[in-house]
Amino acid sequence: MSGDRSEFRNKIQKLLSAGEETSNKRRGIESSMSSTSSMSENSYEVFNEQLIKLNKKVDNMIEQNKQFNTKLIEENVKTNKHLEFLCNRMKHIEEMVESDNSGDNNFIKTIIKDVAKATFNISIYPTKEELREATEEFLKIRHQDFYNKFTTKTQWISYFNNKICPELLSKQRSLRSCLTTKARDALFSYFGEVILPPINTNTSSAGIIEWKNHPAVAECYNKLFNQNGSLGVLT
Repeated sequence: MSGDRSEFRNKIQKLLSAGEETSNKRRGIESSMSSTSSMSENSYEVFNEQLIKLNKKVDNMIEQNKQFNTKLIEENVKTNKHLEFLCNRMKHIEEMVESDNSGDNNFIKTIIKDVAKATFNISIYPTKEELREATEEFLKIRHQDFYNKFTTKTQWISYFNNKICPELLSKQRSLRSCLTTKARDALFSYFGEVILPPINTNTSSAGIIEWKNHPAVAECYNKLFNQNGSLGVLT
């Protein structure tokens, strides 16, 4: 009997020990879960605080971006106004320059016309230098203020070569052509086509020289101007 009781007591102790061990494990698990829960709550609070700070930074950036865009729009408006002002100024200047050029062109045409007539009465085939000297003297007498704008001789020569000389030479050729036509018409009007050999405006230079050297033409020319020169009068 004593042995049975001792064995029974041992079993009871083992059961109690096992129960206590299980209870301790349960308490450990609960403690661990409680600690984990506490850590999770702390992490959430930290994350939430960081999120709030991040949102504030984003809001600040958005506000700064709005302010920047507002300033940019204002600057663009100012820039557009300045550009519009400059465009209007440039247009006005271009109109003034165009007006001045138009006036200068008319003035130059008048100079060319007067100089061409004056030099043509002296020489039918003036050189470029003779035309420049004649133009220079004409301006000194008739348009001193215009000529005084050229501060150096080189400046004047450059202006003459570019602006005046080409048109002046063209005017000289036109005057020579006109004179030739008038002389031919006078000859044919006085002597008629029966005496004079025919010629037209499409005749080549060689053909014109040949026509001038024709004995009938030379004879008619000398009679018309009451001259007794050689055939070289027409060449």
